Amino acid sequence: MPPAADSALPPSDLAVRSPRAALVAALAVGALIAGSLTWGGVATAQAVAADRERERLRVAELGLLLDARSASTELLAMSAAVLATAGDAPSVVPADHDTVQDTHDALAEELARTLDALTPHDRIVAQSRLLLGDQDALMRALDEHTRAVLAHSRAVRAAAPLATAPTLAALDAAVLALGVVPQGLPSSYSGRAALVADVLTSAAAVTASHAADKAEQARREAERRAAEEAARRSSSGWSAPDGNEMIRQWMLGMGCTFISQINHNTSDWDCPPGVYQQ
Repeated sequence: MPPAADSALPPSDLAVRSPRAALVAALAVGALIAGSLTWGGVATAQAVAADRERERLRVAELGLLLDARSASTELLAMSAAVLATAGDAPSVVPADHDTVQDTHDALAEELARTLDALTPHDRIVAQSRLLLGDQDALMRALDEHTRAVLAHSRAVRAAAPLATAPTLAALDAAVLALGVVPQGLPSSYSGRAALVADVLTSAAAVTASHAADKAEQARREAERRAAEEAARRSSSGWSAPDGNEMIRQWMLGMGCTFISQINHNTSDWDCPPGVYQQ
């Protein structure tokens, strides 16, 4: 069998090549280790950077949610004030009033959800979307309520031609002030309740003024007819009833109930709203 190739080399060559091969192998292994360490460090740094970016986004979303919750609290106070304009009486725009109440309650319920500094990012985003959606719904309901109140006031004015000029002017001014308020803007709901209340109060005054003038006209008409009847009976030989009796008959005809006679010229009556009381 022929000897191995390396065995044919002189001993001096073998002594030189062995350390060289060992050095090359060592360098190769060192390069691999260094590359592995470098890659591992880069991957770790990238992971840390990604975690930091996720936390930065979470904190930013949390800040936006806190701002939205603050705005929701203010909006709830404004809608509560608008709802209170109806007072103890039924609302003149019941359907729109109920819609505001429902959306007000929905936003309040969403605002009551628990939240802390460690809330996960996905939950923060979900809460923000729900909260903003409820905000938009409540603002739309408030705008619809405003339009309904304006329509009601205009209908009241059209149905009250006998109202006095000052009451009509006051209603016109209130309607104009509410009608020019922007809609759909969060800033437009500050003071909305006062404007709505002014319109509703002015509309009620117009209705009352119209009813009072109408009742006064009816009273004068009744007196005129009573006087004509008295004159007719006098000319026919009938004895006409005195003035108090004519007024008594008129009051009874208007649906009033006699309570008591205070003196010869004054009596106490219980009459329907808007009817002139003697």
